[in-house]
Amino acid sequence: FTFRFPSTGLMALVYCLEHYPESVVSIIGFDFAGELPSIGHYWERIFKFRTVHSMKRERALVLQLASTGRVKILK
Repeated sequence: FTFRFPSTGLMALVYCLEHYPESVVSIIGFDFAGELPSIGHYWERIFKFRTVHSMKRERALVLQLASTGRVKILK
């Protein structure tokens, strides 16, 4: 994540994985800003075209964790 910051959601996911190593962590609402033409937080009324997060890397990491069985992605 060079010159980028992890999202709060990713930080919470890593926290749960580290503190509950025997558990499967279920997540919902991670869209990685890929489906929308612009991005923003759910509480904001404005949308941005850039972010300080590396959404492609976060998506790849979450999918990798899901393939190991540690993370379950709910829809």
